[in-house]
Amino acid sequence: MARTSRSLAKLTAKNQLTIPGAALEVLDWPTHFRVQVSQGALVLWPVALVAPGTAASALGLDAQALRDGRQATMRRQAQVRPAEPAGEEASED
Repeated sequence: MARTSRSLAKLTAKNQLTIPGAALEVLDWPTHFRVQVSQGALVLWPVALVAPGTAASALGLDAQALRDGRQATMRRQAQVRPAEPAGEEASED
């Protein structure tokens, strides 16, 4: 039977979610989560990050094909994305 954990998470003033250690321990201490809002609930799934070269190999691609695809995607996004107003920079949180 799978272990479960019930506890409260806290949202800080800086919109950071503090997840109790007991809940993370049950999940084997993940560092990244996929986030979705579903029917008024915040749902988190633990995910494992994979290096691009490893992902390419798993898909039967070489690393150069993966880089080429990423660059093509970035070029397409740059064409669609509206320009930033003069004097303003995009913020990264």
